[in-house]
Amino acid sequence: MWREEEQPGSGILYDLRSHLIDQAIALFGLPQAITADLRIQRTDASVIDNFKLVLHYNQLIVTLKAGMLVRVELPRFILYGTNGSFIKYGMDVQGEALKAGQKTIGRNEWGEELPVNWGKNKYRIQRPSSGWYNRK
Repeated sequence: MWREEEQPGSGILYDLRSHLIDQAIALFGLPQAITADLRIQRTDASVIDNFKLVLHYNQLIVTLKAGMLVRVELPRFILYGTNGSFIKYGMDVQGEALKAGQKTIGRNEWGEELPVNWGKNKYRIQRPSSGWYNRK
């Protein structure tokens, strides 16, 4: 497999980073700085198989990470804000639909997730007369 061969553009970082960074920049804009932790964790690996990228913004930190030794489902997105949090499990359903040969043209419902796969959020809002309260 090309991503396991020691050559330019191989390894998990080059395989996934463009997609992850593209999503982060689309959501939050260009960061002020980026730091990275790149590792080869598997004893038989010759290319990077684990990474953590941190995108630094004025009052925001975005962490992007992936690894070949992850054996349990982890959240795909976790957002923490001053008034709430959001957590999302599961892969993008559009990728699997394309692999299955589904066509996108003329299908408004194409790529929609089932409600059971939607993310969960918990937040608080301020009511002018009664202060803060929590919502799910």
